[in-house]
Amino acid sequence: MAQKQIRLMMLGFVTLVIIIVMVFLWAININQPDALRETLNTYLLILGGFALVSLALFFLKAELYDEKGRLEKGRILTMTTVVLIIVQLTFAFADYAYKKLELTFNGIDHAKALFTELKGDSEVNRLILLKDGARVSRMLNSYTGTYREIDSILIVDGNDVVIYSSDESLVGSTILPDPLSYYSFYLDTGALRMHISEEYNNSMTRRILTELLTVMAVLVFLTIELMLFVLKLINNRIEPPGLINGRPYNQALCYVRQIAFLFYFASRMASSFIPVSALNFGGSLFGITGNVLAGIPQSAETFFTCAAIFLTSMLIERKGWKLSFTAGLLMVAAGTFLSAFSPDIILFILSRAIAGLGYGFCWMTLRNFALFGRNENEKAEGFSLLNAGIYAGINCGSVFGSILAEKLGYTTVFLLAAGFTILCSLMVIRLENTIYVRPSLFSESGSGNEVGFSGWALILLFIVLMITPSCIAGSYLNYYLPIYFTDTGHGVSDVGRAQLLYGLMIIYIGPYLSRMIANFPALGAWNLAYNIMLGITLIAAGLAGGFIPAISAVMLIGFSDSFGFVAQNNYFLKFRVVQRFGESRSLSYLSFIKKMAEMLGPIVFGFAAGGVQTSGIMIIGIIFVAGALFYMAVSGCRDLKPEKAG
Repeated sequence: MAQKQIRLMMLGFVTLVIIIVMVFLWAININQPDALRETLNTYLLILGGFALVSLALFFLKAELYDEKGRLEKGRILTMTTVVLIIVQLTFAFADYAYKKLELTFNGIDHAKALFTELKGDSEVNRLILLKDGARVSRMLNSYTGTYREIDSILIVDGNDVVIYSSDESLVGSTILPDPLSYYSFYLDTGALRMHISEEYNNSMTRRILTELLTVMAVLVFLTIELMLFVLKLINNRIEPPGLINGRPYNQALCYVRQIAFLFYFASRMASSFIPVSALNFGGSLFGITGNVLAGIPQSAETFFTCAAIFLTSMLIERKGWKLSFTAGLLMVAAGTFLSAFSPDIILFILSRAIAGLGYGFCWMTLRNFALFGRNENEKAEGFSLLNAGIYAGINCGSVFGSILAEKLGYTTVFLLAAGFTILCSLMVIRLENTIYVRPSLFSESGSGNEVGFSGWALILLFIVLMITPSCIAGSYLNYYLPIYFTDTGHGVSDVGRAQLLYGLMIIYIGPYLSRMIANFPALGAWNLAYNIMLGITLIAAGLAGGFIPAISAVMLIGFSDSFGFVAQNNYFLKFRVVQRFGESRSLSYLSFIKKMAEMLGPIVFGFAAGGVQTSGIMIIGIIFVAGALFYMAVSGCRDLKPEKAG
């Protein structure tokens, strides 16, 4: 392709990325008052124009190729991301300023309304005439709960001395008119002043900042994922991947990160409010009510996800990946659409079961993409890219879904999620279908994994001592941390930020560490490091306790998982017994085992941690480390490097 065509194509794709980012920024302010929304929309148009002009100059005038004529992908990604971050920062500053101003005006309006109400209260006026200070104070105190912006009301004389107050300790003190601390309304003699609640203002400011910073972080994820897709698409047209052993690079594996991102973005948009939606239906089912009933839709979803695991591998081996993936997408879309219009809890449970079955097909198909790699390096990279796409999609989808649900309602978000799922099916329609073919079996003298130990026993030990602990460790973030933060005075938003940090580690560190695994393929050693790191992290978190150690533990678990998922999958697939089943079916067994192990996590943390006792976390960590060391001892040092087929 000519360079001019490539530049124009790049500009076209980047223009689409800019539009997508602008649409998301527009959507988060869709329920603001008309005047504020119109002002922010004007800013968006100006900033969008700035981004388009800046990047148009870059793509049309800057040097996009290195000395060897290769596209400088890092430079293009950096420039595009920086420009869009500048746009988002500018918009965030304007959004924050206007929302703070709106907060101030709302406070003034509420104060005026309260003043009018007080002036019209004949009982208050009668008590003031009687100079009954105690009863006036009680009456004023009863009004302080009307609006959260106001935490005390007082009346001062002409010398600014308090004569009546909802807080009786202030009577007799001098309160000067301070517009930053009080709303003041002048009377015939003196003034009525309402104290502005610092606690309320600070909480609202934190809420505004938290939402803006969270949206910004997620939009950075979105920008990077979209640009990585654009760069891969264009680079593959310029330099098609070469052959390895006469085999071309698999298209599904090539775009696994982008496919996983879009699917998980769509499927997780509604994840944060499914229990709430179920709870809103009320009623009972076979005597089950309340919170227990609200958990049944998710349980049905998980059950049918597990049911699809084994069917997927059979379909991929017989019909290829397209049938299982597109059928799964259509089921997820149908289940999500039905969720939006379910009239009662029974149909809602059914809709989530359909979505769960489809999710199982899609999830297992995505996991099987890595098996289409032409060598071990491509398989390891495939697993890593898959994890990066999954966690980027989860972070973006769950955050945007929860924000939009507050502004547009649950039904709208369900419909948007169904629409994005259909979009994902359109994305894969032109990709080449591939049928998974089992590789030839290992020779009897092949794998070092089984030296000195029966194959089945060693696999069982690996599942119990290595896989199960790593799955249980995930409940530190998903189960233990929300309870711990709530009981120690922190909010759910802190859990969200912890999940965001965890996702960052997976998304941006995982691909680099997977390359290290490819260069130093001692998979057993990587697995040992993975489990020991998880154990030490829990030991440290248990010993230290507190908010910062908990957040640090989340980041370390994310760092461990960023390479541990890949090392664990590849090591498991190296067993000779496993390869006799075929990698696809074996991956199904592994996925099923992991799902079952994940279900143990809340139980283990619930018993060992005893609610929020950090000493229990330390004990869990010690057991994990001991299990990893025991596996190393019984498997033998040679078994830490599984050999290839002989």
